[in-house]
Amino acid sequence: MMVVSCCVVNCTTRFDKDNPNSFFRVPKKPDTRRKLWISAIKRRDQDGKAWEPSDHDRVCHLHFISGQKSNDKSNPDYVPSINMGYDERTDASLRAARHDRLQKRDAEKGRQEVASVLLDLSENVPPPEKGM
Repeated sequence: MMVVSCCVVNCTTRFDKDNPNSFFRVPKKPDTRRKLWISAIKRRDQDGKAWEPSDHDRVCHLHFISGQKSNDKSNPDYVPSINMGYDERTDASLRAARHDRLQKRDAEKGRQEVASVLLDLSENVPPPEKGM
C-alpha cells in the first residue's frame, strides 16, 4: 500500500487510519475547479514548470476552514485556502466570515418572508363570533 501524504508545499500530514476521511483528491471535474485547486496549491515541478497533480495526489483537511471540502461554489471550502505553505494574500478567516454573513442574511430574509405571509393571513381572518 502506498503512503498517502498531503501534496501542499511544506505540509507533512500523512494518512492516519484513525481519521481516514481527512484527505481529498484534487478534483478532475469540473476542469475550472481543478484549475482553482492547482492555482491555490501553487506547486512547481523541479524544472520550474507548473505542477500537474497525479491520481495519487491528495490535500489534507488542514487546508480547509471547516476541515472538509465543500461542493458548494459559494462556500470558502470549495477550494483549499489555509496553511498553503506560502505567504497567503487572502485571509481565509475573512472569506469564512463573509460566507457566514451571507448565510445569516439569507436565513433572516426567509424569516421576514414567513412573517410577512403570516401577517397577511392574520389580517384576512374574520374576528371570532361572540359566544364561541
